[in-house]
Amino acid sequence: MNGDQMCRLLAEEAEAALSAACGVAGYLDALGAVMKAPGGVLSDAPRVKWGWLVLRSCESASSGAWEHAVPAGAAIEILGAALELFDDLEDGDALHIKTRRERAQATNVACGLLIVSHICLLRLDQHVQAAGKASRALKQLLSAALRIGAGQHLDLANEGRINVPQDQCLEIASLKSAELVKCACEIGASLGTDDERLIELYARFGWHLGMYSQIMNDIEGIRSTEAPKSDLARLKATLPISFWLGSKGSTITLARNIGTTARRDGAGIREVICRSGALHYAWVVADIHRQSAEEILLELDAVRPASHLLGQLVQPTEPDTAFFQ
Repeated sequence: MNGDQMCRLLAEEAEAALSAACGVAGYLDALGAVMKAPGGVLSDAPRVKWGWLVLRSCESASSGAWEHAVPAGAAIEILGAALELFDDLEDGDALHIKTRRERAQATNVACGLLIVSHICLLRLDQHVQAAGKASRALKQLLSAALRIGAGQHLDLANEGRINVPQDQCLEIASLKSAELVKCACEIGASLGTDDERLIELYARFGWHLGMYSQIMNDIEGIRSTEAPKSDLARLKATLPISFWLGSKGSTITLARNIGTTARRDGAGIREVICRSGALHYAWVVADIHRQSAEEILLELDAVRPASHLLGQLVQPTEPDTAFFQ
């Protein structure tokens, strides 16, 4: 699979789905603007993530074919863009959106992108190799979207709490990031094979990969200095923060004022958390998921070209000693 070719086909599919979904120029422009934002599938320098997983999983499961999965890849990219916009609005990270009208319009655009992602999936029926599989793919996407919504609900409900247990933090990660990665791999695999056992293996691979990626992202969240966006400033329910709050190194007073402290002395509070071992602990948990994903690829290698196509995603990573010390 050529990366440039993949991005071009995903962009063409996304544009076709947008045009088919909406004939109102103003709204169509607003939907397209999100996809043209830096890194978006319609931008000049796309950073395709979810669509790549769909196509690679399909190529692996089918032992070569992937072009027929392009509508599904574009659908997941559009879904990811919608979820990211919802997330920014709900977390207050969309700093360029200031007025009530702008927030309402952005919410309306995010809803439109969700619908376009569904329409995009239905375009699978245009490909002979995907005939009859659009309904299943749509059910997979809808189920994942609902679970991701549940994860965001838990995330918002627990923000600012100082007693969120680690298993709750892991559930949030599972429902949000892990569910989306699992969905991308599962849809791709189901378009590449009818073998249910193999499809389940690709789905499990995606889930472990998503957990690994999210926990590593949570570690990076401790390093962020972009208050009020940083996880510390908002006291997000993440594994490293939960571990630190439950350690002897934290105090109730400091925990309750962590947001203010992080904004005033971010470097100082990050150093305290580092000394508690929270980042080392989170890295170990993340690496366990990475190893599980790697083991699944090795199992798939017996019947499919898995590690060759997806192995780069589970390369071992060493802790950043300059930061963890």
